[in-house]
Amino acid sequence: MKTYTPLFGLILLAGLLAASPVLAQGAAPDKPATQEHKGDHKDRAAMMEKTLQELGLTPEQKEKMAALRSGGEGKQKAAFQSIKAKKDELKALLDGPNPDEAKAKALAGEISALESTMMQARIDHIIKLRQILTPEQFKKLEEIRQKHRAERKGEWKNGGHGEAGPEGE
Repeated sequence: MKTYTPLFGLILLAGLLAASPVLAQGAAPDKPATQEHKGDHKDRAAMMEKTLQELGLTPEQKEKMAALRSGGEGKQKAAFQSIKAKKDELKALLDGPNPDEAKAKALAGEISALESTMMQARIDHIIKLRQILTPEQFKKLEEIRQKHRAERKGEWKNGGHGEAGPEGE
C-alpha cells in the first residue's frame, strides 16, 4: 500500500498550477484543448480560478503567480512529452522479438534523468510558491488541494473520467 506525503501532494498541485492555462486574470489558453479533454480542461481552469479567488491574492501576488506559471509551463510540457516518447521507445524495444539489453538500460537511464529533472523543477516551483503566499494562504491552498484530491479519487473510483488514479496521485 502506498502512502502519500504532503510534499508529494504539493508537487502535484504545483504541476496543476504550472500547467493551468488560466490564472487570476482568466486568460484564454494559447491552444484549444483536444476534443477528448475539453471538459477536463475547462474544469481545471475553473477550479484554478476558484482556488486563486479563495486564497485572496493581492495584485502583487497575482502578478508573481502569473510570472511563476508562465516561467515553467512550456518546459514542463516538453519534459513530459520527452519522458512519454522515451517510455514508448523503451516499451517498443522490450516488446520486440530480441530486445537489446544495453539499449533498454540506456533508455531507462534517460527516463530516470528526465524524471529527476522534472521533479527538481516541481520542487523549485513549490518553494517559489511558498515565497509568494503567506503561511495562511499556503495552509488554505493545502486544504483546497486535499479536498480536490479526494474529489478526483471519488471520480476515479466511480468510473469517472478524472485523470488521477491510484498511480497518478
